Amino acid sequence: MFEATFRKIDEVLRGSPDCASELDSTEQLSWLLLLKYLDALDTARAALAEHENRRPVWLLDPHYRWGSWAMPRRADGSLDTEKALKGDALLAFVNERLLPYLAGFKKRAASRQGIEYKIGGAFEEIRNVVKSGDTLRALIELLDTLTFDTPEALAELGALHEARLQRLGNSGRQGGELYTPRPLVRAMVTVLRPRMGDRVYDGTLGTGGFLLETFNQLGQGKVTPKNRQILHTRTLYGKEKRSLPYLLALLGLLFRGIENPNILHGHSLAETPPEMKEEDRYDLVLSELPPSGTERKEIQQLTPLPTSDTTLLFVQHSLASLKAGGRAALALRSSFLNSPDPAAATLRKQLLRQHRLHTILDCSLCSFQGSPMRTVVLFLEKGPPTKTIWYYQLPAGATPGKPNPIDDAMLADFIEQQKTAAHTANSWTVDAGGLANSGFDLGVKR
Repeated sequence: MFEATFRKIDEVLRGSPDCASELDSTEQLSWLLLLKYLDALDTARAALAEHENRRPVWLLDPHYRWGSWAMPRRADGSLDTEKALKGDALLAFVNERLLPYLAGFKKRAASRQGIEYKIGGAFEEIRNVVKSGDTLRALIELLDTLTFDTPEALAELGALHEARLQRLGNSGRQGGELYTPRPLVRAMVTVLRPRMGDRVYDGTLGTGGFLLETFNQLGQGKVTPKNRQILHTRTLYGKEKRSLPYLLALLGLLFRGIENPNILHGHSLAETPPEMKEEDRYDLVLSELPPSGTERKEIQQLTPLPTSDTTLLFVQHSLASLKAGGRAALALRSSFLNSPDPAAATLRKQLLRQHRLHTILDCSLCSFQGSPMRTVVLFLEKGPPTKTIWYYQLPAGATPGKPNPIDDAMLADFIEQQKTAAHTANSWTVDAGGLANSGFDLGVKR
């Protein structure tokens, strides 16, 4: 239905000297796509209000609606070429008025829970990459042919959006940092086995892969209206501090039919999970933690174990966000397992004594497109201390010294063997009782 339109959009973007990378093209397309979606949402809400004899409540002021500046229509439905902005006038309106207006939604919103706040978050740092009014006009007219009014249309847009994210992940390091390989995402969610009614959280949301996969797995088969309401309104939660991945995550959830996703644009570490009430914590936490970096002093002091290491801060944040008996799967750099950093050793000790770290998946012999990080995944339950740890090492590639691209087939055996913690050529069990003698070294070893 829409594949041909997206091919034409790609042709326009590739022909623009302003979109030199997949990242630039994705940013340009995504904010325009969100605006077109919001126009459809506004129109549908207004039609429903009219049907119910209510006064419609519009998200956007009249001057900023798609039909006012992008695609104004004559009475016969054709484009009003005299009113439609183009050239320098179009660029000036978008850059000087439209984008600042949209970013201002965050400050004007009545609460953080409303869609207005999330729209403002999506546009807070987004830019108009294209510097040609003609190119921008061509993109607008192509996007205007898209519809969002049926489940089938949303499903196709969701699939096309996911394909673009995969392409972004394959485009190099900068794009790869925004995208967790979906085979690994699927495996992590499958092992945690989310249940309807679970509250699922990702504090390093990225493009939303973990929440989208949770939605996919919980939405399989026949879903009752009550469970659909639960899935759409009080299951998926997340936070992302970078504007572009937040925008991409928002689009992905909107295309699943979730009209007001429970995700926020902001820094997870700026909040203090230890002060959360137990009922506000989450049943499941799924995240790929940042591989490196340092945080400001005031951020470092918000966790029980102050440190400048971003990964260690996010480990603490993730564990503190988990309710008693909750389950987590955390993908992070493999050096965490045996780092001599005193903060890392202390955190590993707390991890073993306050959680049941039952599985460690070692992906260090595999490659993640765009990311040089050697990755492991920790699977744990909050509450009982760790007695044994089951390790599984994904195999190396057939070519010595060349990492193996990760895929569903290679993870299928891990998922199956993990059910019983079986001992195989790639898996073994370690008694956690003796780890204190090694500084709580969790390094992958047989």
